[in-house]
Formats: sequence, structure tokens, C-alpha cells
Amino acid sequence: MAEPGPVPGRAYAGAAVTNDSDSDSEFDSDSDSDSESESESDAARSATVNLRHVDFAGGEVVLVPTRWEFYWRRYLKPEDFRAVRRPALDATVVGMKPWGEIGPIDSLGSSPPGVGFATYRLRLLVPPVAAGREYGFRIQQQLTSYRVYANGELKLTAGRVGRDRASSEPERMQHSFFVRPDADGEIELILHVANFHIFRGGLRGVLALGERSPLEVYTNRKIAFDFILLGLFAAVCLYHLALFLMHPGESSFLWFTLLCLSFALRVPFMSEKTVNLVFHDLSWEFSLRLIGSINILSPAMMMFFLRSAFPAAVSLRAVAPYLIVSLPFLGLHFFDIKYFAPIMFGLYLFAIVPMLSHAAYVTLRMGLRGSVGARIMSIGVLLCVVFGFYAMYLNWKAEDAAPVALLAFAGLVMFQSVGLGQSYRDQLDARERLRMGLARSREALAAQRKDLEINLHDSLGGALTDLQVLVDRRLEDVEKSVAFDAREMLHSARERLDTMGRMFRGQLLFMEDLELTARDPIIGLRMVLLRRYTDAQREIDFNITDDAVPALKHAMADDRWRMDLVQLTRELCTNDLKYGAGESYWRFTLDKDRGASIQLVQSNALLPERSDPVEEERPGEQAGDQDIRVSRARERVLNMGGEIRTRCTDGRFSAVISLPRHSSPS
Repeated sequence: MAEPGPVPGRAYAGAAVTNDSDSDSEFDSDSDSDSESESESDAARSATVNLRHVDFAGGEVVLVPTRWEFYWRRYLKPEDFRAVRRPALDATVVGMKPWGEIGPIDSLGSSPPGVGFATYRLRLLVPPVAAGREYGFRIQQQLTSYRVYANGELKLTAGRVGRDRASSEPERMQHSFFVRPDADGEIELILHVANFHIFRGGLRGVLALGERSPLEVYTNRKIAFDFILLGLFAAVCLYHLALFLMHPGESSFLWFTLLCLSFALRVPFMSEKTVNLVFHDLSWEFSLRLIGSINILSPAMMMFFLRSAFPAAVSLRAVAPYLIVSLPFLGLHFFDIKYFAPIMFGLYLFAIVPMLSHAAYVTLRMGLRGSVGARIMSIGVLLCVVFGFYAMYLNWKAEDAAPVALLAFAGLVMFQSVGLGQSYRDQLDARERLRMGLARSREALAAQRKDLEINLHDSLGGALTDLQVLVDRRLEDVEKSVAFDAREMLHSARERLDTMGRMFRGQLLFMEDLELTARDPIIGLRMVLLRRYTDAQREIDFNITDDAVPALKHAMADDRWRMDLVQLTRELCTNDLKYGAGESYWRFTLDKDRGASIQLVQSNALLPERSDPVEEERPGEQAGDQDIRVSRARERVLNMGGEIRTRCTDGRFSAVISLPRHSSPS
């Protein structure tokens, strides 16, 4: 669409008008008009806008760079401007702006107040049109009542144009009208504007001009865009509502449905005011209060959605302030409509602006933490923040903020939909990982139970067998009448029973240690070793380097890996208690040379009678690399995908074990 000059104004978001008529009795008479000098008449004619260079016949539609003659608190007839003594001009207004921004006018010496009435006059020079063709004007919705005369003929009336609040009534609707220029290609527009219902009166928005057919196409294109946007929001609402019905536990789908519904409800009341195509007599005041109510609920609704999507980042405490700040604004419905806009700007300042900033912070923080869905959502939130702030600025300047606000809503919905879908997929992946982790835990518990059964069988079963053999031998001696010492037999039986009790108690304590390691891996691991060395009256030097602590905790979060590590330390401890003496040394470090694997070093002095190495040589391996005393520990390390190196030198045993952070399949 061509634009021959600067566009001085844009429509105020949420304004509207509708057709009505008014009596001519409200006009000032000719005798009431002040006279002006010939120089003042020339000044008025200098405000004429020349558009003869525009190719309207080629289908161009332009936004008129208006220059209005302005007459404060007067309703002037078209014939008043053809009289010999013409009305005195108060000001020339460039663009369509609130009265408070016009500047000082002659009749007041200051800018006009927010309430009152005035006459606007505009002269346009356009190319002549062929017979049967005419020009069309499209006036954006206004927050005031007005009527339009074109070339002396009344073309439309929006609301009731009066001299006070009782005789005036604004309405909410876009308008178009059509007119033929005179023989010289001139069009004279006279507007009567009255405002007694909002705190800033005056014309707003833009005035579009084109021949009838191109202007109708231009209008229909704007209406079609609103319907497309409304259809988009409605489709997103229905899609996420269906997802919520299929997955009732996913409250994020429900909150996003409500959020999209709030956007969808706004569309017919903004921009082209398509709601008037269905409800022509809808109250202007009802429309403003409805949109205001939706705006009041939006901050809390947005934060509830973010809480449902990112519960770890948004708590109820973070949502509560938006409820506390926003809900009192519902009280604006008890005030007169003229206070509506200032109160709503308070809502923008104290609730909507902080909410948009908070939402941007949350999504950016979650995105930086690695959430792909949050990164996508953060783009939509940032777009909403940028365009939302710009729309609020245009709204305050009484310019057309509706297209910018709708663009902010559309960007938010599109990116939030994709981001929410990605977040849901991430949740499904997390659940699958959790399911697999639980499966591995069940496998680890089964393996642990099997190990415990084997240990109980080996230890307790062996002790019972020894006791049975002892009793059988003594029974044989009795049957053969061979003398034997009953005291010695009872002492031997008592020693074996004590051994069995310690074994059984050790197994029970080990089960408790396993439970402790599940709650706190590091403390549990210390307790497993400390308990056994204390029972054996041995000392232990156990330490973990600072860089190894988080790595070890992360690795031990896997149930199977943790249980394998606990069993490994237990087996190394058993070897130490059987063959070692003195203080035992244990150290966990992070082996960065081996892909940041976890390294365990365990060493101890050997008993004098056990100081000679007992080794099992294998092809391709040096003597000392295979120690049968750690055969079970070696098997477990290999099963965990790690490496073990052992040495017995100078009466000391040492084992260096490198373990990957994730267990390998057995």
C-alpha cells in the first residue's frame, strides 16, 4: 500500500464507533460564528492535502497525511465554510491525535482539555474519476462519537454526537464511506467529534483513501487476517485441550489452553472489531470492560502456565504476587468508564510489565540449563516482551497498538506451542529414562539379593557344615567308646556358633549399609568400610578429593553402579582383613587421563606370613598383575567396564582401579 507522506497517527487499541444519526439542532448558527480576516482564510486553505500524484486508478490505497482545520467547541455546517465571513480558525492539526497533544489553540491559549467537542475540516485534491466510479474513505475506530460530511453531504454518524455526556454516546466499530470528488477533483471532509466518556478525546488512528473496489479489498484483507488469527488461536486451544483430556495430569496443557483462549477472545475486539459483524449492537462499554477483565487475569494466568511447565523454576510464592496485585484491579468495574484507561495503565505498570520480565527470565534461565523446550519458549516470550512493551507505548501515545499487540500474542502462542510440545517430549524422555533406571534398579536389587544369598550360603552354610562335622566326629568317638574331652567339644561348638552369629550380623548390617548408601552415597560408603574395620580393630584412612565428590555422587545415583561399587569395596575390604595388617589406606580421585573416570586406590601392609605374593600368570601379562586374593574384585571391576592393577611389593599390597561413571552391561 502506497503512503505518500508521513503517517502522523495510528489507531488507539480498543476504540470503536457505530452508525447513528443526530439532529441538526446541535449545530452552531452562522450568526454564532466568529469572523476571520482574509489572511486567516488563506491560512486555512494552506492546509489542503494534494494527492493528485497518486495512481488511484491503478488500485493504490494510501494513508492520508492529514492536515486538519480545527475549531474548538463548535459544530460548523458545511455551508459555514462557503459564507463570506468564515469561522475563525483555532489551529491546524497535523495527523490524528488526542486534543491534549494539539498544543495551544487561539480560543483557549492552551491545549484543549480531554472532554468537549470540536469540528475538523480537511480538503483533499485527488485525480478525477470516471463516471460511475468514486473514492472510498476508511476511518479506524475511535474512542469518541463523530459524524462525517463529505462535499456537503452527511455520510455517516458513529454513536450520538452531542454537547454533553447526556447527549453523547460512543460506539465501537470501523467505518467506510464513499464519495465522488467535484469537477476540480476536490473532496471536502468535515468531522464533528464529541468526547465525554474517556479521559483523552480527539481523533485517533489513520485515514485510508482509495477507489471503491481497491478500498473494499484492502478492508476485506484486514478482516480476513483477523479471522485467520482467530482461527489459529482457536485451533491451538482445541489441540491443547484435547491433549489435556488425554493426559489429565499435565496441567500445563490446561493452563496454555486458557492462555490461548484469552488471546482468542481479544481478537474480535481489537484491530478490525470483527465482533460487530455478529453482534452489531454490542455495547462499547461492555467491550472495553471485557477486554480489561481479560488483561487483569492474564499475569496470573501466564505465571500459572510457567509454573506448570517449569515447576522447579516457578513456585507458588512467585505466582502469588501477581494474583495479589492483579485481582484488586477488578474493582475498576465500579468506576466510571472515563477512569478505565488510567487504571489499566496502572495494571500494565505494576503487573503486566513485571510478569513479562519474569517470564523472560524464567524461560531464558531454563533454556540456559539445557531445556530445548524452554529455549524455544524463551523466543516467544522475548517477542511478546518486545512487541508488548511497544504496544503499551503506542497505546499511551493514543496510536493504533492493536496490530502490534496481536503480533505479540501470535508470536507467543506459536513459539510457546512448539516449546511446550518439546518440553512434553523431554518429559516423556525423562520418564522413559526413569523407567529404564527403575528397571536397572530392579535388576541390581535382584543381583544384590543373589550375591547376599551366595554370601550367606558360603559363610553360614560353611560354618554349619563345620559344626556338623565336629558333632559327627564326637558321636563316632562316643560310639567307639573312645575317650574324649566334652569341654573341648563344647568350646569348639561355641566358637563356631559365635562365628556364625558374627557372619549373620555382618550380613544384616551390610543390608543397612546398602540402604544408607541409597540415601547418601558418600556417607554410606564411609560407614560400610568404617564398620568392618572397627569390628576388626583396624584403622582406616579414607578420603575423597574435592573434584571426585560430585562425580562419585552422580555415578552412584545409578542403583546398579552404586551396588556394584559397594560390593567391590566390601570384597577389597575382605581381602584386606584376611591378608592385611595395620592401617588401611583408601582414596577416591578423578582420573582425568582416562576420560574423567573415577579412580580408587587401596593399599595396606601384609601380614608377615602373607607377605609373599601369590600370583596367577596369564598369557601376555606380567607376574603380579593377577592376584588370586582379589579374583572376585577383579571380576566385578571388569563387569563394571573398568580396569584394575595390583602389586605386592616390600610387604605391601596395593590396588589401583579405574571405573567409568556409567556401568557397562554384564
